[in-house]
Amino acid sequence: MHKISNEQLNESVNDSLKNVENATNNIQSDKNLAKRKYEMNEWTVNNKRDTLFVFSMLFIMLSGLLLTTGLWKLRIISTSFWALLSVPMIIIFLLTLLYRSQYTNSNRNKRYWNKNNFNLKNDKMTIQMPTCDSISAAL
Repeated sequence: MHKISNEQLNESVNDSLKNVENATNNIQSDKNLAKRKYEMNEWTVNNKRDTLFVFSMLFIMLSGLLLTTGLWKLRIISTSFWALLSVPMIIIFLLTLLYRSQYTNSNRNKRYWNKNNFNLKNDKMTIQMPTCDSISAAL
């Protein structure tokens, strides 16, 4: 009778231990999932901010072009002055767009928005110490 009682107690303790292990694994999994979800949300929000910046810049450029074109059509400014104002606006917008897309594609970390990828090789990262031969050769 004591043996049966001990077996039942052992079985209930093992079941409790399995439940605690499962709960611990679930909590750890939920923690990792929440952390990754936060990273993905941060990337999405910052990517939308970047897109909003580009669209705002596009709106400002188009408004400037509309203003200069209207003044040109009313013959208030000349064609050369219109080109002097319009071409730099377009060039600045295109260069900014190109720089931001290149930066996001090549330098920005794909997991963390606020981190950069530094693709430096190991030989460039170390500073060479001068030797006696190189110092005498330099002198």
